[in-house]
Amino acid sequence: MPGHKRRVRPAPGLDCYAWDLTEIDGADDLHDADGILADAMARTAALYGARRCWYLVGGSTVGLLAGIRALAPFGSTVIAARNCHKAVYHAIELGRLTAHYLPPPVDTAFGVYGSVPPAAVEAALKSKAYVVGVDVDQHYIGEKAVAENGYNPFVTSAMKGLSDAAEWAIAKVYDGTWDEIGNAATSLGVAENAVGLPTATWSMENFSVADYEDLFQKVLNGDITIDNNSEMADPSTAGLSNVNVNYIGG
Repeated sequence: MPGHKRRVRPAPGLDCYAWDLTEIDGADDLHDADGILADAMARTAALYGARRCWYLVGGSTVGLLAGIRALAPFGSTVIAARNCHKAVYHAIELGRLTAHYLPPPVDTAFGVYGSVPPAAVEAALKSKAYVVGVDVDQHYIGEKAVAENGYNPFVTSAMKGLSDAAEWAIAKVYDGTWDEIGNAATSLGVAENAVGLPTATWSMENFSVADYEDLFQKVLNGDITIDNNSEMADPSTAGLSNVNVNYIGG
């Protein structure tokens, strides 16, 4: 990584970074190597049994972008660890990919995430699962993948009224009540038009738009109270016998 991060030592003991140089006579050029870097890449390719080897010109970010773009066709589907490098998210956005995330196990000894086990990846590849979109109506993503999957996996989307929420928060600044929500966790719901399901792309057969709107109105009127207990991991504890949750890789 010649010149990477302006020769800042990444960790104690790695003083070799003080000698990290680039684009000067005798140090070769990563962008068009024909000297010591070209020789080093040839030796690395031989070591790993590869036809060619290119050292990265921009750290792990450019490698992830290039690798994902090379392997995942535009608009296709990928499986990614939920704690992956942020460049993976950039690659997903740039390639307009549909991502299926797998939660890695936690190493309790060190308090860090471990690696996603191969069995979890295999299960994800075999699973013809259905998903719920987030933030906005993501039905269109599934429509693009119908030819590949044979079905649209998006049942619905848990939408957020982001524009309404932003207007609500900004109004607090102007009316002098920002202190009520500033520096504090705030939950917005039906009353603030901050949550809802998309009705234009409705696909559920046993729960109609009319059923949803009736239920929405009951929540708005206070006839139904929403339990905000986010720690309930097992739906059966709430008497939801018709709900089956499959945790992949957990």
